[in-house]
Amino acid sequence: MLKKQIAKTVAAGLFALAAGQASAFNLSLGGAVGNVNFEGIDWDSNGAAWVQGFQGGVGPTLGIGTQFDLYYMSKATALYDSVGNTLSFIGSIATNGTAFNTVEMTIFAKLTEEITNVGVDPVTLKPFANFEVVSGAWDVYLDTTPNASLASGTGFTDGTKILGGGFTAGVAGSFTNLNGTPGGVGANGTGSNALFGDVTFTDSAYVTPSPSATLANTTLQYGLSAGGWTRPSGFEGLAGYAAFDTPASFVLRGDANQDFSIPEPTSMALLGLGFAALGIRRRKA
Repeated sequence: MLKKQIAKTVAAGLFALAAGQASAFNLSLGGAVGNVNFEGIDWDSNGAAWVQGFQGGVGPTLGIGTQFDLYYMSKATALYDSVGNTLSFIGSIATNGTAFNTVEMTIFAKLTEEITNVGVDPVTLKPFANFEVVSGAWDVYLDTTPNASLASGTGFTDGTKILGGGFTAGVAGSFTNLNGTPGGVGANGTGSNALFGDVTFTDSAYVTPSPSATLANTTLQYGLSAGGWTRPSGFEGLAGYAAFDTPASFVLRGDANQDFSIPEPTSMALLGLGFAALGIRRRKA
């Protein structure tokens, strides 16, 4: 757990270094709320992450070198800057504290990741799996007809796309099984990742100026660690989603905060080197 926290802290520090001074972006909502400044999005802690094709612990290689897909969906609970929240989403309503709009903000993402190591922590004696990003993409939507449901897993991609981009390959993460393995009876586990990426799409009618980089600090939980979280009955209509978990296909509670910036080119190079070093360090752990 300490190594995970260090990795997240270093990742955030590298991102802040590359970003230089904090960049404030403007979201144009129109209506009573109008324009809102923000530097990041707080995604609902009850979001969902569907892992498909996981082979960790399987076969003579224990799945090392195999790849799996992870799909993520959630909706925003707040926008924030360096001072605090600038906009809060309450149900189907967004408010800046004085005015209200009927609107929601959602995210849908897909990552392909590769298992780099499987083992048992020598201190906690708990099994773990390390992995790194191979590729991935994310999109953020704004919908003035709110209908996204975390319970049914629908309505996350039918709004207007306002931001989108990819995830940087090679960024490392991990998951620890506190009891059993996901998909098994009584399983319980938790994991984390700091996902760095780029912004390749901005709808300037809604967001100005255009961000060029993003950092999403994520937490994944399964079983008892997920608390009272409700597993969605669907996943945005994706084929192959089932009503029950297996060791190869399971759903976790997903939480994330996503920051945005406009890094300088030289700082971006330093950031890339820093994340490469983090990946090397994680593989040696």
